[in-house]
Amino acid sequence: MSIAGYAKWAGEYATTFGLDRDSDIAMILAWEALFVALRVTCAELIAAAAVVGRNAPKWRSDHLIALQGAIRDARMARHRAELEAEEERQALQPCRWCKGSGWASVPHPRYVHGGEWHPFGGAFYTAVVACSCGKGRKIMDGILSIDTEVRRKKGIKVPLALEDYSRTVPDWPALLLQRERERVAERRAHGYAKELDKTFGQVLARLKPEPVPF
Repeated sequence: MSIAGYAKWAGEYATTFGLDRDSDIAMILAWEALFVALRVTCAELIAAAAVVGRNAPKWRSDHLIALQGAIRDARMARHRAELEAEEERQALQPCRWCKGSGWASVPHPRYVHGGEWHPFGGAFYTAVVACSCGKGRKIMDGILSIDTEVRRKKGIKVPLALEDYSRTVPDWPALLLQRERERVAERRAHGYAKELDKTFGQVLARLKPEPVPF
């Protein structure tokens, strides 16, 4: 927000609400430091002034409170709209990690050592955590909104969030990608061998038995 932009808004605000004394204008100009600290834009101030104008305060001290409230409400509304838009976007294009379920499958931290995902008993074990996308956050918020005692009685456990898991296993996306590449390479290798079997038949059928010398 530029100084000139704020000064222009301050003048218009003073005129609109009859705050035309020099002391009134000085008061409005003094608010600038607060708005700058809150990173309020001129567009937000103009919109807030319009809201305040619907029910103009009688006292000077109430003007700043009304402006702050209008700005806060507008920001909360924008935030809600952004979350809803993100949820709609994810509904059309599911999250990369959870595929729209809200639950992400990640390498089990018990089997990740030294930056490597190690198999156990020939299998690569995974764990399920609450995803960081909108669906995952909604699931987590829903669980946390349940009273602690109710959760205890019903055996409802608070899942590990993907953000918290990432602090323990920060390279998990690379580990998943590496494992997927290994699976793809393995499938291709087996698939190629099977295609050759279909085309050329058994290998042993091509071998002629050699006579055994007496």
